Amino acid sequence: MAILFLAGSERPEVLSRYANEVQRYAHKLPTVEIYLDGHPVSPGSFAESEGEVALVLLHSKGTGIVRSNKDGLHLELSMNELFEVPGNASPFYLRLKVGGDGNFMVNTDHVSSFPLSHAHGDVRAFASWDSLLRTVNGAAESLEPLSTVSCEQSSCASFNNFEGVVFSRRGEGDVAEVLSEMIYDAVKRSAPRRSLAVMSSGGVDSAILLKVSADLGLAPLAITVGLKGSNDFQAARYVATAVGADSVEVIMEKDDAVRSAKYVISSLSLKSAMDVSIATIFYSVAEVARSHNRRVLVAGQGADELFGGYHKYLRLNESEISDVLRSDALNLWRDAVRRDYAASAIGGCALLLPYLDRTLFHFAMNLPPHLKLSGGERKVILRRVAEKVGLPREVAERPKKAAQYSSRLEGVLKPIVHNIY
Repeated sequence: MAILFLAGSERPEVLSRYANEVQRYAHKLPTVEIYLDGHPVSPGSFAESEGEVALVLLHSKGTGIVRSNKDGLHLELSMNELFEVPGNASPFYLRLKVGGDGNFMVNTDHVSSFPLSHAHGDVRAFASWDSLLRTVNGAAESLEPLSTVSCEQSSCASFNNFEGVVFSRRGEGDVAEVLSEMIYDAVKRSAPRRSLAVMSSGGVDSAILLKVSADLGLAPLAITVGLKGSNDFQAARYVATAVGADSVEVIMEKDDAVRSAKYVISSLSLKSAMDVSIATIFYSVAEVARSHNRRVLVAGQGADELFGGYHKYLRLNESEISDVLRSDALNLWRDAVRRDYAASAIGGCALLLPYLDRTLFHFAMNLPPHLKLSGGERKVILRRVAEKVGLPREVAERPKKAAQYSSRLEGVLKPIVHNIY
């Protein structure tokens, strides 16, 4: 995980004020790197220092990852860099360069898995999510996938080729076999050993990821969070036992859930009960993971959009399914990825979403509708994959229920959100 802030302004007090927004999370992410006009400064001296370009980065690697040379500062946020995953093959990244002249350049990956917001106002500013830029005079915009943004002293220009991406097709064969191999490869490319937690609801998406992680020798810890009475606990316990993975259950009291939700709301400025509920789950699981020395949180986000998991898809005509699912998958970066990344980060964890691995993402986009929805069944091919990787049939056939409902959190938190807004 990492929380990033980059800004340029001729008023030093502005930079200090924005940087303080990020440093409030330093107790969750112990490594703090601060550069002012290309030179490292300590957190204690930053407020009194003068300069025009500030880069602040919080993470948990323990050693610095910002590189400095004669051309300026260079930063790559990736699983390989943050957690030393071997092979340097993870498709998830955010690249940043700050030139010696104070100009910026930023590059995002195919799903903006390390989200970045950009504000136009009295400063040129970027941050990991919108609310970190709340003191900027101007609206914050999220950078689209596959974007390149260049900022000079007084303006920024962006280029994006996301809409022009052609999703490649794979050859014929046993689709479930090919897909299962892709999931193993996706986890292997980006997941570190013994630093892994899996957000487990007992559903097919997370069960596959838990089984694959265990098969790869990554020693995953399954974590389930919910209110008393949630059906997720029993289902997740069954999966962890079947897989042979260690597991933790956190049964939240109503007061605990409300307290966590208020912290999430104040940090991320979320306004819908659904967003607050989901973010509270990610934040709470990340907190538990961090307390068990797990810094990477694996989740099944994206599987519903790629494989037809939502009940609303059953109401579509067959001719509509591909276009609707494609649109939903291509727009994950706008809300879900940003929300869940930020909630995990303030809990102290990096978020890894293997179903959004580039190769897997492209393959799933091109699967025919009948492999996703058929005869009232959702995620058809993913349920076949579950059996292929060795999960019990009861797991493969478990009905889908949204996390905010199965955890019972949304019903408790909805009045809180309404009272605040």
